[in-house]
Amino acid sequence: MICSADAFADILQQSSLVIGMTGTAVEQAVGLGKPVNSVPGNGPGFTYRFAEAQNRLLGDSVQVIGTQPANSHIIKEAALAGDRTLQDNKYLASCIKNGLERMGRSGGRIKIANYVANYL
Repeated sequence: MICSADAFADILQQSSLVIGMTGTAVEQAVGLGKPVNSVPGNGPGFTYRFAEAQNRLLGDSVQVIGTQPANSHIIKEAALAGDRTLQDNKYLASCIKNGLERMGRSGGRIKIANYVANYL
């Protein structure tokens, strides 16, 4: 396994499926049209409650796996769900559409920066 601290965007672009345990990374994955299996964690920031709320916000691209913090059973369930997801071409196409509808096209940060610069 190769770990990298500065290649998130490159890895995400090349991914077919994301197993997510953080809010922002899941949002970015959905925006790129990637299906996400969201697995609650132990920490205070990414609980089952948060994952469910994020699922409502981001739509069908996010599948919450398990109601408790990740354990070996939930990780196995996520792997099986991932396998089913990758075989469902109709669902994968709907994730691309959902990403555009929920998060919009790229270029938002430049528009925001220009707006702030012009405002100031």
